[in-house]
Amino acid sequence: MSIESSAIPKALNSMKNGSYPNLMFNNDPRTRTMQHRADPNYKNIKTFADVLPHLVGKISKNPGEYFSWYLFGKPFMFFSWNIVAGMGDIYVYPIRYSPYFNVDAFRITHMVMKSAHPVIVVTSLLMLLLVLSPATRRHIPEQTRIPLTFCALLLLYFTLLHVVANPLPRYAIPLRPIQILMATCFFSWLLPLLKKIHQSF
Repeated sequence: MSIESSAIPKALNSMKNGSYPNLMFNNDPRTRTMQHRADPNYKNIKTFADVLPHLVGKISKNPGEYFSWYLFGKPFMFFSWNIVAGMGDIYVYPIRYSPYFNVDAFRITHMVMKSAHPVIVVTSLLMLLLVLSPATRRHIPEQTRIPLTFCALLLLYFTLLHVVANPLPRYAIPLRPIQILMATCFFSWLLPLLKKIHQSF
């Protein structure tokens, strides 16, 4: 089997699994991340052509829940700190030992990053909007505009990809350096701007 053909079932399954609000079947917490085992119709969706009518049927029964899930729930889950399908927190698989359990230096870094995570996510997304908006991107220094645009497009691409697919937080982990970079640029760009505004009064 070629790489392309083997990737198709994975993409299809990701779309199917991501179509369940909060990754649960019928909002049953016992089925969280196991929705494919609980839904008797899951195996009937065998091709990409089957996904759309199946999804439209579910949306028509509860449009508010599904629009909220796709517009807000999926991005929120994708960028959340806690691993959804796994042990939880920063762990995908169960472990017997971690320095983050009992080594103070590691526990402090964990606490700092966990506390800063919501701020990093929000400010990186704000920076994404500022970089891609014609009204504000012209205020960004030219030497940083191109790399920031690349980072913004990369972040936007993976966000939209997981709005369509399964929004498991572990897939967002490789994006965290980009998010930290964009959050840092947000503050380094915003603070001088606020100072300039303040001086104008």
